[in-house]
Amino acid sequence: MTEKTFLEKLRPSRGGALVVAGLMTFGAIILGGLYLSPASKAPAVPANTPFGAPLRKMRFVCYDLGRQHPRTDPSFATIEKFEPDYVFLQGVEEDDVMETAELLQMQQTFHPQLYQRSERLAGARGTWGNLILSKQPIFAAAPVGGKRGGFGVWAVSVVDGRQFAVACMRFSAGETGTAEVAEFGRAWKDRGSPPMIAAVIYSNGNPPAVKLPFYAIDPRSNGEWFDYTVDWTVSGVDQAAGPGHGRSPVWIDAMSAHMDNAATRPSALRGSTGRLEIASFPASAPLAAPMNDSRR
Repeated sequence: MTEKTFLEKLRPSRGGALVVAGLMTFGAIILGGLYLSPASKAPAVPANTPFGAPLRKMRFVCYDLGRQHPRTDPSFATIEKFEPDYVFLQGVEEDDVMETAELLQMQQTFHPQLYQRSERLAGARGTWGNLILSKQPIFAAAPVGGKRGGFGVWAVSVVDGRQFAVACMRFSAGETGTAEVAEFGRAWKDRGSPPMIAAVIYSNGNPPAVKLPFYAIDPRSNGEWFDYTVDWTVSGVDQAAGPGHGRSPVWIDAMSAHMDNAATRPSALRGSTGRLEIASFPASAPLAAPMNDSRR
């Protein structure tokens, strides 16, 4: 065999190249089809479920993972010890989402739409975002502020035959963040002003001066806030001990503030004249009510 013949045998044929290109194209089509398939849509809320906060205490935990892997962040391990019903996580890398749900044993209710990129902060090619995990039934997850995530994610949970909204967000700094907060307030009203608890990071550290019908609690002045409607009463707040790569996990316990009437929806009835009010409480302090409110 001459050297020329040997080299010709080594040279890839045009037919082989076409086969490889075809396989790659087919794979891309399959992946795209899976991403766009109806299965990627979040499950719908059960029909005829009334608005209302649950009749029993729920625990909500918030933590900024700071784009760290959950297995390497020392404070992430403390979250499960709180025995949360809901976990709101910011700064989550999208490749770590499923493992994060499994580590918290919340993969049974997980759906891909419960994670949304922080597009406003990370940009269109950003790979980190906001994640909601739950031990309770959860539905209708969707981005807040954009098709690919905007500045947060929210969903609807159903407990004790009542539905309420949960949200996890991280706003921009300055005037942009103020506009985002106002945008979220309008979106909440467009949804029918449901009872809601949201875990929020304000890039400026404190909520901007935007009129919204929510209470706001900063459990340890570490920049992680819980905003909630008047449908709720908060009975406890605290923060995990020990620093992680991100902020320390914080939590609140909350349940319905209106036990006598499941159809009462004060957030919708009084929301148009409300304003965001800030309540500061020491860690572990029991709370009889969210705060004094002239609207009651």
